[in-house]
Amino acid sequence: MIEILLVDDESYVTESIKATIPWDDLGIAKVYQADSAEAALAVLSEQSIDIVVSDIRMPETDGLQLIERIQQDWPHIRCMVLTGYSDFQYAKKALQLQAFDYILKPVNDEEFILSLSNAIESLKDEWEAAEKVHQLMYAIKSDSGVLKASLMHDLVLGRTWSHRTVADKLAQYEIPLQVGEPAVLLLVQLGRQFAHYDHHSMALMEYAVGNIAEETLAVGVPCVGSARRPYDCLVLAAALKTSYREGIELLPDLRSAAKRSFTGL
Repeated sequence: MIEILLVDDESYVTESIKATIPWDDLGIAKVYQADSAEAALAVLSEQSIDIVVSDIRMPETDGLQLIERIQQDWPHIRCMVLTGYSDFQYAKKALQLQAFDYILKPVNDEEFILSLSNAIESLKDEWEAAEKVHQLMYAIKSDSGVLKASLMHDLVLGRTWSHRTVADKLAQYEIPLQVGEPAVLLLVQLGRQFAHYDHHSMALMEYAVGNIAEETLAVGVPCVGSARRPYDCLVLAAALKTSYREGIELLPDLRSAAKRSFTGL
């Protein structure tokens, strides 16, 4: 639901607006009032305001200065200004400051409702667009996981590409591995206690395993591929941290050390 803040140093103006506008019909849940820019900023700091309707002429900090501050600190808020005919130049300035609209005093309820409805529709359009972007990003991340797992699957099964093709795929999927650089391949068996997990729970477990591996030994564990058949395991490719790699390379028997490290032998 939408919340609105009415600002005017003449409190009877905000009281009149609050009393005469059908807020519920407009989908506005809460109406706040302030008699100065300072009081308005206090409300903005404490409440989730979506729309501000402010008078232009106010002592100390005027409505234009308030709008500037709002644009700096709360750019998502729609600002509307109340102005008299003699203050029309101020209204033009307010529009230059990206105020959504201006309303002439004395306030006509129908004009106010129309202007407010337009502001609300603008907010809803913005929210809908943001939700679509969020869903798109979620879909991209989900698809990215599938693509990474598919790449791992192909590599494990021995499919060959040119170095250029592999490098392009690594860059496209944002995998922090470089062709020709040292890397390790890990086989992780989760055990029978996870056999009853559904797909979503298993995906979370795979994600957790990847995070643990990343924190332990790798710059990044970009590919987590499920190879349920026939081995029921996860396959991870990782670039070792520099300190970890250098520590292994200094050991006199690298192959034996690696075997002990990854198999426990």
